[in-house]
Amino acid sequence: MSIHFKSTNSRRIYFLIKENIFSISELNCSNISISRIDIQYIRPNQNYETNFIDFFNESKEIFQTNFVGQPAFVGTDGKSIILGDRDSSYFVIIYSIESNSALKFELEIKKRTANKLGLFLLRSFFSEFESVVSRQYFNRLKKSLSLQTCFTDWLLDSLRLKLPKPKNHLVSSYLKKYFLTQTNLEEL
Repeated sequence: MSIHFKSTNSRRIYFLIKENIFSISELNCSNISISRIDIQYIRPNQNYETNFIDFFNESKEIFQTNFVGQPAFVGTDGKSIILGDRDSSYFVIIYSIESNSALKFELEIKKRTANKLGLFLLRSFFSEFESVVSRQYFNRLKKSLSLQTCFTDWLLDSLRLKLPKPKNHLVSSYLKKYFLTQTNLEEL
C-alpha cells in the first residue's frame, strides 16, 4: 500500500506531525517508509530578468561535468532545465513560473536516500531531518548550477553562511581559499 501526499497536503501533514497533533503511528501500518522528499525555493526575478537560456546552458555544462553520464536538458522554450534522471536518487528541475516573474528551484530526493531521511521523521527528529535535507539541497545545487549569475545570488548567500569562518579575526588567505566560484586576479 502506498500513500502519496500532494504539495499543500504534504506540508500540512508535516506541520501536524511536527506539532504533535498527528502521529504516524495512527496510520496503523507496520512497515512505513518515505519514498520521496521534495524541497524547493522560489526566487523572484528582479528587474524583469527573463533570459534564462545562458544560465541554463552553463548549468547544463557544469552538471554534465560533475555528474558524468547523467542527462541534462534545457527546455525548447528556454524556460526550464532538467538535471538528472527522474528515476535517480536526486532529480533537479528549474523552471519559470508566473509569467517569468520567478524561477522555481526544485530537488526531488528519492529511493534509499529518501528512505534514510524518512527515518528522522519516523523518529521525530525534525531538526535533524530539516538540517540534512537542506544540506543535501544546497550541496546538489552547488554542484549542478552555474554560480556566476544573478539567478543564483540566493544560493551563494546561503552557501557563504555555511562556510567555516575564522573564530577571532579575519585571515586574508581565508578569502582566497573559500571562493565558491572561479575568480581571477583582476576580479579580486
